[in-house]
Amino acid sequence: LVASTAAASLFMQGLKVENAVDMANQFEPLFGSFSRYLLGVGLFAAGLSSAIAAPLATGYAMTELLKLKGGSESGIFRFVSLTVVFFGAGCALLDIKPITIILSAQFANGILLPFMVAFLLFAMNRKSLLATKANGAVANGLGGIVFLVTTALGLRMILTVTSHS
Repeated sequence: LVASTAAASLFMQGLKVENAVDMANQFEPLFGSFSRYLLGVGLFAAGLSSAIAAPLATGYAMTELLKLKGGSESGIFRFVSLTVVFFGAGCALLDIKPITIILSAQFANGILLPFMVAFLLFAMNRKSLLATKANGAVANGLGGIVFLVTTALGLRMILTVTSHS
């Protein structure tokens, strides 16, 4: 959390951050030489939580999508989970810059999020699907506001990423 917040705030200020040392140097006036330790702990925590959560979440999602039996005990679950781990390790070994991957993911989120909201609004209004639980006027109004906000945020993210590339 510390590292991602630091990166986002520095990126939005237009400061060039190539690595963790650059990020720590930007926070030195605030935290002194302790800034590199804070950033190190934040990066370690982010890496550890991602290394555990991402492979497991992907494995569960794929076994559910493919309607496979066995859950976390199935061979497909293990194969997908290990593939995610090896992909991450491969990116690190091939010296692929994480900033590039993060910006690509933000760009994709900027494009996909409004479509996901629109799809959910469409699905939530299908009386054949939800009967009496379908959206009413208030829920649709609030959903419309969410759609507008996500569209604006998505456009902002796309413009930010493309202007800093």
